[in-house]
Amino acid sequence: MKCSKCQAEIKDDAAFCPFCGARQQAAEPPKEEQPKKEQQFCPACGSPMKAGARFCPSCGHGMQGVAHTPSGTEQPLPEGGAQAQQPKGKGHIVALVFLAIALLLCIGIGLAIRHALVGTPSPFADRGIPPAASDFVPDDMPIEVPKEKEKVSADLVADGVCDLIGKVSTSADGSPFLKWDIPISILMNDEKGERVLLEAVSSAYLANNGVEEGIWAQIPEDEYVVVRSTLSLKGSKLYLMAEEVLDRDGNALTLEPDEAETYILPDSDKRLLTDADVADLSLQEINYAKNEIFARHGRRFLSSELQTYFDGKTWYHGTVSASDFSESSLSEIERKNADFLAKVEFGIAPNGYKLDA
Repeated sequence: MKCSKCQAEIKDDAAFCPFCGARQQAAEPPKEEQPKKEQQFCPACGSPMKAGARFCPSCGHGMQGVAHTPSGTEQPLPEGGAQAQQPKGKGHIVALVFLAIALLLCIGIGLAIRHALVGTPSPFADRGIPPAASDFVPDDMPIEVPKEKEKVSADLVADGVCDLIGKVSTSADGSPFLKWDIPISILMNDEKGERVLLEAVSSAYLANNGVEEGIWAQIPEDEYVVVRSTLSLKGSKLYLMAEEVLDRDGNALTLEPDEAETYILPDSDKRLLTDADVADLSLQEINYAKNEIFARHGRRFLSSELQTYFDGKTWYHGTVSASDFSESSLSEIERKNADFLAKVEFGIAPNGYKLDA
């Protein structure tokens, strides 16, 4: 052998080098190679297994007739050519994913078949919602009664006054109703005070609970309005008990007066007029307001202008000719107001308002 320091040839059993005196280390006996432990792998999912196991602990595959594979050597490929050795549990997860996808496909196909056979259910059938709009078809929509102490979520909990925005339409029987764009669920009390849940509601009948009669007829069908109301379920019909109607800017909508029913000065027979009452009137209106006092008592007029004007009023009934009319039929308040209006008229124009005749 050679010296470990100077590399000179020395005896194999020498403890020191005779040339440089360096101590020599005894050579270690060669280590015996440990036999490789045999490892078994599942041919189905590739998970490692204990040698001699009859079933795979990951996927449950039977192991009868499967030979042991030495650790570190390449494991045979399972059927289909898939990589045999995989991380533990990966094959099981993949199998679950494929199973979930297959289940979703089956559900989708079932829903498609049901849709083709039954059709799409409409929002609120046989619940009394008016079928006026062309895209609204009544269908069965039973009221759901939530179980006691069950937590129920809804888009609208109708326990008080609420605002709903939509368009006003009229049903086939002439009843006004409000229809909104997106169906909502409503949690409310029925007539008996029991809690009920209404699903996919998109319209409700309108009832006056403070708004003026006839206001619904004046609202254009293509105009959105806000109806402030409480909700009421009467039998099979859902009502909005309207307390106020607003435009989209929050301004209250009121009934526009019918010109045929109006007076220029509606209180001229009840109280004495003041300058404030006539401040915004034109000369013509002041003259008409003066003659309005006489027209209330059925006087007819020689002026065709006045006669035509009052003939257009629903409250006017001209039964007394001008020659037969007596101011004694007027009350004291009416006589004083007629004199007041005449004074104002001739104070503006010395000859007063010039009628056509």
